[in-house]
Amino acid sequence: MREKKNPDERKQEIIQVAGELFATNGYKKTQVKDIVQSIGVAQGLFYYYFKSKEEVMAAVAEEYAAEIINEIEKNINECENTGKKIELVFNTFISKAQKENKLFIEIQSADNSIVHTIVQSIIGKKLIPIVVSIIEQGKKNKECNCSNPLISAKFCVFGVFSILDGMGPEEKLQFLFVNRGDIERIVYRIIGLENGGLYESTRSVNGDDK
Repeated sequence: MREKKNPDERKQEIIQVAGELFATNGYKKTQVKDIVQSIGVAQGLFYYYFKSKEEVMAAVAEEYAAEIINEIEKNINECENTGKKIELVFNTFISKAQKENKLFIEIQSADNSIVHTIVQSIIGKKLIPIVVSIIEQGKKNKECNCSNPLISAKFCVFGVFSILDGMGPEEKLQFLFVNRGDIERIVYRIIGLENGGLYESTRSVNGDDK
């Protein structure tokens, strides 16, 4: 006899198990029956909470994005300037992707075109307000010169997504890690940040600039 749980707990359990199976077996190979068998519930219960596998993947991605956002919000007030806040966004995203590499690849996979679009929309909606806030605070502190924070934030977030779209899943994390400094400098220019952040300064001190 399966354990009784309240609706919120059961829905969260489905999301958690689905995420684990997507990471282990891949999104394409994981079926709804695999998810319910792992939990030990009837398939009809899955469809009580989710209309499809795509919808539960969107829920997995939303939780993944929420964890990134929560981590950024928890630490952003400790950053002393705009450059370091931008670095925090990149570092948190990359750290999460490295820690949950297989799930990151499944979420970012261009093969899952419908899910991929949903995922980008979810992450974009959560990240853009944070980047807007960073820019507006930077303007207030006279650290950056940006006439339209919202458009600039969208350009930064969806610009990175657009670059990743042209790559295979395994290339994406490597690209972000290797090219982080260059991406940050482009973001600094878009938002009108006069001075780069810690990563920029470190490259200059080490003589790594081109």
